[in-house]
Parts: sequence; structure tokens; C-alpha cells
Amino acid sequence: MRRTEYILKPSNYLFILFSIICGLAFNLFPMFGRIIWMPDLLSLIILFWVSREPYKVSIGSAFILGLIMDVSYATLFGEKALEYSILAFYAQSMQARLKHFSFTIQGLHFLPILFIAQFVFFMIHYLQGQNISNIYWTKPVIEALIWPILANILLIPQKLSHDIDHTRPI
Repeated sequence: MRRTEYILKPSNYLFILFSIICGLAFNLFPMFGRIIWMPDLLSLIILFWVSREPYKVSIGSAFILGLIMDVSYATLFGEKALEYSILAFYAQSMQARLKHFSFTIQGLHFLPILFIAQFVFFMIHYLQGQNISNIYWTKPVIEALIWPILANILLIPQKLSHDIDHTRPI
């Protein structure tokens, strides 16, 4: 359990959109997009927003973002869409439980589903006859380690208060 509980402000649609665009830009940046052990930042952002705000970011939006990534990577159409949809479904089904855990424990909860998403990636490429390096299996571990940092960054706008009163604990 977290020791300090904040009453968070509602999430802003513009900030959600901005964070998703930043995740897309990070994945599409030529230096980061093709390194095999580099974490998929957009998938982590999708996990965060679907688990926090399932009515604002849903499985359908994860599927559309996956199609955008498929087109931009020129890969098999629907590969990333399937991965992102699996991740979003898991995050949405676990969202009530995940809010009670710290971000580190949430990262451990997301680790198996990140491995499943990586296994889907592996199977798609294996069925196409491509050889996959073993370093691909380090990617979910790196993403689970990044999760607490990213989640704290994405919560900063919701923790900011307009009227700061040092006499109140909230």
C-alpha cells in the first residue's frame, strides 16, 4: 500500500493526447524505434491510461494506435494492434485492483502480460520464418522496471494543485 494518498485532479484529455503523441514520437524516432531491447513506450502509456482512465482510453483506441504503429513500421498489418489490444484488455480487467498497489508492484503485475505480448510478437515473426534473437525477452523486464518512473511522470499534472494550502494534508 502507498503511504501517502493524494486526491488527484481529473485527468485532462489534452494531457492524455499529449502523452500518447509523445509515446508515438518516441517509438517512431529512428534511433529508438529499431533497437530490439528498447522499451515500447507507447505500450506503457496505453497500459497506464487504460488502467487509470478506461472511459477515456480504451481497447479500441489501443487497437487504432497499434494500426498506426504497424503502418509506420511497415510490418504485418495488425501485429502491434493485436499486442496493444491484449495489453489494454489486461489493464482494463485489472484496473480496480491495480489502484491499490504501489507503482513497483503494478510493474510486477504487468510483467506477465508484457511477456505475453512479447510472445505474440515472437510467434508472429516465427510463423513468418524470421529468426528472433533472445535479447527480445529482456524487453518486458526493462518495461516493468521503467513502469514506476513513467507512472509517476504521468501523474504529475493530476497531483498539482491550483491553491496550495500548507495547513491541509491534502
